[in-house]
Amino acid sequence: MALTFDALSVGDTLPDLVTDKITRTTLALYCGASGDHNPIHVDIDFARAHGMEDVFAHGMLNMAYLGRLVTNWVPQSAIRSLSTRFTAITPVNTVMTCTGTVAAKRVEGGEKLVELDLVATASDGEVKLKGSATVALPE
Repeated sequence: MALTFDALSVGDTLPDLVTDKITRTTLALYCGASGDHNPIHVDIDFARAHGMEDVFAHGMLNMAYLGRLVTNWVPQSAIRSLSTRFTAITPVNTVMTCTGTVAAKRVEGGEKLVELDLVATASDGEVKLKGSATVALPE
């Protein structure tokens, strides 16, 4: 059955996205893909010299996971907005669970819009990002 505006209710949830463990290799590959080569994310000596126990994940990597959560649910062309707020550092070797909930539905400019609340939670239960998205759906 196709995903439609009329079939959704406030409180419905998206299928969770559970990431692979965020390893040092993940961080190095993300550096190359994103162009963000901040050594705090890949150089343990640099991280320790700046008061951290170890390197940690890029905030934008976790934002990308929330984006993937949404695009696993609707095509990219349906996204009207996506925003996040970073709430905590994500250590290396963390597994993230990204969740989404339908927060509201509205019609605007002839489009059927669904507002989503998004959360990225680490394997230890700490919320690392909170966000929202607006998507347009067919009737």
